[in-house]
Amino acid sequence: MIDANTFKRAVKDWIRSNPDGTIENLRDFCEEQIPSSEFTANTWIVEQTLSWYGHILSHRDHVEGSDSAGDDKDELVPTVEPRRASGTVW
Repeated sequence: MIDANTFKRAVKDWIRSNPDGTIENLRDFCEEQIPSSEFTANTWIVEQTLSWYGHILSHRDHVEGSDSAGDDKDELVPTVEPRRASGTVW
């Protein structure tokens, strides 16, 4: 079984290293992290990761596309992180 925490750290490192990465790029990366013998049992973590990243990208597009007066594009915007059914926070 894969270590979910190691997987999450690897994904976060990938996002930092690939700020213009697409969902397809991330899918490829995630699938490479899971041994083929364990892939079927762990497709949920790939799908959850892609959903989470899709939210990040849509939020990023929304923030970058904002033209309101007084917007500070360098200001950090808090995000809500999804939870697994067990309550583990990404």
